Amino acid sequence: MACITITVTAPASNLVAGEFDVEPKTLVVGETFTVTQVVSNTGGSSGIATVDFRVGGINGTVVATKTKTIAAGTSSTLSTVLVADTAGQIGICATLR
Repeated sequence: MACITITVTAPASNLVAGEFDVEPKTLVVGETFTVTQVVSNTGGSSGIATVDFRVGGINGTVVATKTKTIAAGTSSTLSTVLVADTAGQIGICATLR
């Protein structure tokens, strides 16, 4: 008789950033706005999505980080509420890591 031990792993998750939005897009200093990032998992197992929300463009300051487990084959929205604390145009970004 011969025996071999094999290793079987679960299919990997595949997290993909989807729709990104900020509402409202025009507001007054002191008002709040909501930033949303949709993340889809097109892989075969659940995955943990972490999104950094930045103010000041892609190289701006991370002002919030949200983490969520997303089941295989599903999508979920990660969001945060921020306060507009200065006047002018502000670059807002979300980065999936």
